[in-house]
Amino acid sequence: MEQVFGYIIGLGAAVMMPIIFTILGVCIGIKFSKALKSGLLVGVGFVGLSVVTALLTSSLGPALSQ
Repeated sequence: MEQVFGYIIGLGAAVMMPIIFTILGVCIGIKFSKALKSGLLVGVGFVGLSVVTALLTSSLGPALSQ
């Protein structure tokens, strides 16, 4: 059981946050399908944010170092 949780946590925020949001949504009474959709949108948002951050860092890094 500990290995399973360690593996899931090791996957990062893009995987953990949708799971957490889905569980919290179901706990407060939202339908499972709507909670899952919201959780997946959060995951997509995290991936998009990390992509934009990586692109900006790689593009602006050389200019800032000069």
